[in-house]
Amino acid sequence: MKVILIDDEQLALDVLEIQLLELGGIEVAGKYTNPIQALHDIKKLKVDVVFLDMEMPQIHGLNFAENLLTAVDNLEIVFITGHPQFALEAFEVNAIDYLLKPVIYTRLEKTINRLKERIQLYKEPDHHHEYLTAHSMGNFQLYFGQNQEVKWRTKKVKEFFIYLWVHQKKRGTKERLMEELWSELPLAKASRLMHTTVYQLRKTLKDIGIKDPILSVNNQYILNVKVKSDLLSLEKSINQTENKYIDLEEIIHLYSGDFLEEEGYSWAIDKQLAIKKLFLKYLEDFIAGAKDNLDKSYLIELSLDKMLQLEPYNEQYLYLILEHFQKTKNSAKMMEHFQSARLKWREELGLELGKEITSLYSAHLQEK
Repeated sequence: MKVILIDDEQLALDVLEIQLLELGGIEVAGKYTNPIQALHDIKKLKVDVVFLDMEMPQIHGLNFAENLLTAVDNLEIVFITGHPQFALEAFEVNAIDYLLKPVIYTRLEKTINRLKERIQLYKEPDHHHEYLTAHSMGNFQLYFGQNQEVKWRTKKVKEFFIYLWVHQKKRGTKERLMEELWSELPLAKASRLMHTTVYQLRKTLKDIGIKDPILSVNNQYILNVKVKSDLLSLEKSINQTENKYIDLEEIIHLYSGDFLEEEGYSWAIDKQLAIKKLFLKYLEDFIAGAKDNLDKSYLIELSLDKMLQLEPYNEQYLYLILEHFQKTKNSAKMMEHFQSARLKWREELGLELGKEITSLYSAHLQEK
């Protein structure tokens, strides 16, 4: 295991080096009181681990960790400080460990054992994954490997990943990211939390075998991993020109809820509405072309049910499904839908159904 040590106190560096060498199997490739020099040297040193002081005069350790992780792949960071109040903050960034000064030998030994296990994972060829799979309609779940779900360190790390994924084609600046995800906080604190979240996300994705998951380029964070998703499948199916409705039932099943509906992200509302509009237009076009084709009765009903599920107070959709039941002579379902809709409108809106709908229903009753 190859490591470097960064601390503004030379004595602390020397003591830590002695302890590490006593443990054996560790090469101390460098000791630095100047973090900027360490950043300059780290690529050529090809180290596995950085032992990093949390507080240094030039830069805070959390912010500096972001620079290190941008520069080096599969790098582990162990924070060290004489201030126990920073312990929680260190674990919030998903650090492999956190050590208090003076470093206790037995505690350091446990850290080294954990590091060896983690580093071994990166060396196993079957641990790396080329892509992730996302479920985003309704709630959001992310999977890797053989359908294993990614576990998020915090809700904000999850949101940060989703934001980068959603904005892969239209990337925003880091300042825009802070405005969208930490708008309620002062700029300095938002910047600090953003760096912390980036660090957590990198660690989360690297731990499941994603190489270089987040890039920092031209004041932007870029998600550097392929993500297959239900959204991509949905959009691809809707936008195809040939055999447009051949997989209609599957497409309706894909739309298990509005995009990121259960996550409640305000920044996602515009995209959520755009996807919903696209999907409803797709179903409307199908109904317009198939409503007189009794061979497609099942798909017509399935589509109209979905449309009403998404727009329960849409009079046009209600009229269409009642008209469909009239044409297929399904009086029971026509009555059920009419009575249910009338009760819903009265109780939830304080309104009566429109004249066109009631006239259609009345005419059907007279036909009987």
